[in-house]
Amino acid sequence: MATERLQVIWSPVTESEFATYGNELRVYNHEPMGLEERDTTSTDIILSSTHRGRLIGANSEVSCSPGYQTVAWQPNKDNPHFFAVGQSNGKVSLLNLLSKQPILSSHGFQLVPKSLGRLCHCVAWNPNNTRLLAEGLEKSRSDSSLIVWDITHASTVHDRTGSRVPDNTGPEERSKFYETGHGESTSSLSWLQENALVAGMGSRFLKVFDIREEHHSVLQTGGGQREFAQHKAIYGLTIDPNNGYQLASYAEGSTVYLWDIRSFQRPMYSFQRSGTVLQLSWLATRQVCCHGYSSLPVNRPGSLSAVFSESPYLRIIDIPFLSQGSDIGETYTEYFNSHISDRCPLSSRQGWGRKRSVVSLQWNNHWLNTGLITNNEGKVQEIKVSDKTSLSWGSGQSLIVGSVGLGTNHDNKDLLSDDISVVMRKRVEAGYGFNIGKNIEVTSNDVTLSNVWTWINIQVSSSSDSMKNINGVNQVLDNLSGSTRCLPSSGFVTYSSAKRSLALDLCGWSFCCDNNETLDSFLKREEFSERYERAAAIAVFQGNLKTANDCLKEGAEKIINRGKKLEGSLLNLIALSLSGYTSSEQSLWQRTCYHISEQITDPYLRAIFTFLCSNGDFNSILQDDSLMLQDRVAFACTYLEDKKLKEYVTSLKEKVISSGNIEGIFLTGLNNDGISLLAQYVNKTGDVQTACFICTQVLPAVNRNRTVHSWFEGYRDLLDQWKLWNERAHFDHQRKLIDPSFKLVKNASILCTFCSKAITSDVMRQDRSKGTAKKSTSCPSCRKPLPRCALCLLHMVAGTSKGKDPGVINSSDQFGQWFTWCQTCRHGGHALHIKEWFQSHNVCPVTDCSCHCLLLDGCT
Repeated sequence: MATERLQVIWSPVTESEFATYGNELRVYNHEPMGLEERDTTSTDIILSSTHRGRLIGANSEVSCSPGYQTVAWQPNKDNPHFFAVGQSNGKVSLLNLLSKQPILSSHGFQLVPKSLGRLCHCVAWNPNNTRLLAEGLEKSRSDSSLIVWDITHASTVHDRTGSRVPDNTGPEERSKFYETGHGESTSSLSWLQENALVAGMGSRFLKVFDIREEHHSVLQTGGGQREFAQHKAIYGLTIDPNNGYQLASYAEGSTVYLWDIRSFQRPMYSFQRSGTVLQLSWLATRQVCCHGYSSLPVNRPGSLSAVFSESPYLRIIDIPFLSQGSDIGETYTEYFNSHISDRCPLSSRQGWGRKRSVVSLQWNNHWLNTGLITNNEGKVQEIKVSDKTSLSWGSGQSLIVGSVGLGTNHDNKDLLSDDISVVMRKRVEAGYGFNIGKNIEVTSNDVTLSNVWTWINIQVSSSSDSMKNINGVNQVLDNLSGSTRCLPSSGFVTYSSAKRSLALDLCGWSFCCDNNETLDSFLKREEFSERYERAAAIAVFQGNLKTANDCLKEGAEKIINRGKKLEGSLLNLIALSLSGYTSSEQSLWQRTCYHISEQITDPYLRAIFTFLCSNGDFNSILQDDSLMLQDRVAFACTYLEDKKLKEYVTSLKEKVISSGNIEGIFLTGLNNDGISLLAQYVNKTGDVQTACFICTQVLPAVNRNRTVHSWFEGYRDLLDQWKLWNERAHFDHQRKLIDPSFKLVKNASILCTFCSKAITSDVMRQDRSKGTAKKSTSCPSCRKPLPRCALCLLHMVAGTSKGKDPGVINSSDQFGQWFTWCQTCRHGGHALHIKEWFQSHNVCPVTDCSCHCLLLDGCT
């Protein structure tokens, strides 16, 4: 007696339910199992030493031959046990296992094609519009092989415009939503989007269909409607759930192919193993565990698993991210070859015998690296796999070990919300970039970064040079020379000079310079921001104790009104202490306040008493890291003599560079020292995003630095990995405006329909260098004429603008001469003519072409 060939599928809506089918369809619930429950009932199945499958429903009414049945589980939460069963005669049965009653469709409980007796190869539910079911059949001269059924159609039909039409068709016609493929078979299919599906048709074609356009393929392997790929990878089509552009299929025999529908001319990769390919399945749920930290779910291309005949092994291949501009060549092939692994999931503990092989596999899209397999003896087993362990150095000089946990399933979406990669993505989506004002807004919750962008904004706004060269305090204080004066109320010696005034301005103390801002306006801004302590301390540093006293009293009143009596009382106590200040050395006031200052936690309140009790020794203030860096440097510019000031600023500059303290950018300026500081900041935090945007605010020469260039390219790749292509394109465009020497890599080329070579090739540029015409109506390689415009019927022109860069548009007239065409029907012409045509039409301008080009454009 032949062993039943059992297939397995997981529920698309209930994570713990799965189904098996062969001679009959059964639904199980995946449950934990204790030691005392090992003796299960005859209807249950043991999946592992810890889990079992409990039978919750079965149906054997649909007769079929083993190996000829295909089943699709509807992804509908309102009807979670609804199945479509394709049969060997071409019919599709619709079953609801919970009620054990088939639903009524236009033909009782079956969808029946016009031409019966054909094998149903595949069925697939639309994941977004669950009323649509696609079916792939053997070829027929009188009927389609690819049919999309609408299971909700009953007695009334509508045409494609939505109007009701007379019901004079048969019941099977009323349920058909879309059909194509006369005279060719459909071996496999899969939905790409709500309105698009890909199918393996005939003997060698993969085609993508838009079901809104009848009898028309949008794309097919080979690149165009007249060009076909010479291969037979039409079986087992499956879409990467983490990347809707990526799919896999296999040919008869042992070859598996990977495709990207954005470049459908040839497969990305193919590999072979001994045996015949039986099934492909994507492992979608991936999670990296950083030992010592926690785990982070990763949205990246999944792993493809292949089942081969008469083999106990699974072939699993990790799909790499293909960055923008990457070439599918030897390097990419080497990566694939090094990331194929063979796993043997069949456990000897199950007692499956010596000659056992995997027959069916499906991964659970809800659980981490967990799936079910069936073997050639009709038994089911649960499997878990793990990724290869990866090692990487963290930005904090820590070793991170990445692996996949097998025993736990966690939802860790909020666990690493403060991780720099998560933060950078949130920032760029919020508009973080070239607009300094927007950057200040986006980083409002990060005081350090907000202060840095505020400082850059002030310097850029005050610079008269469009090509900004922003110096820091260290450069400004070269070759100091100054004079001395005494504060009227304290008697401390202060120093002033033009360079010191400029340095104070860079520190944010612009009230010390001959600017429009006064001390009162500066303090009012601080009070508005509720920084009363800082306002009072700066007023004291300026010798204005009365103003400091008023700041503290006003702050105390507002804080007490908000219910914080303790904090408000402390400010009142400090204000009272200031009112009794005396400059006499070793006075009772100084001794008392000196001891009080040691117990004060707020750095600015502590600095007030330290300053007034210092007798000229300000070292404790200058070395207090809890004070803002700008305030400490500004204090030094006011109270240190020239030599000590330069020594202090130099040592502080070296300290901020070595520690990667980005707040010290005002010390270094945006020059080589600034680049060194940013490099340490990136190494420390991983925030390459901020480093890039800071560098775009200065001279192009800085952007050409090798380190800065690596940041730019790394950030571009990061945006591509996040699929933020609009943001990456905007980033490239702004770089081009800032640095004209920046060369953008061409991402698309127009190919000749005869020789398939780019019409803007090096040959054309060489012709222009010889003084020949800048424009041509023929291909520079094969000299065949270029296509004609669908409206003016003139040949398209291959040429460039008058500028040196072929990608630069100098006028709207030149743009009007550019190539443009519909991605569906391939008709087009001059951009200006096409634009004018579609201002009053929706249909393609070519005679007898019914393509609604304008309506297909997602941007219109």
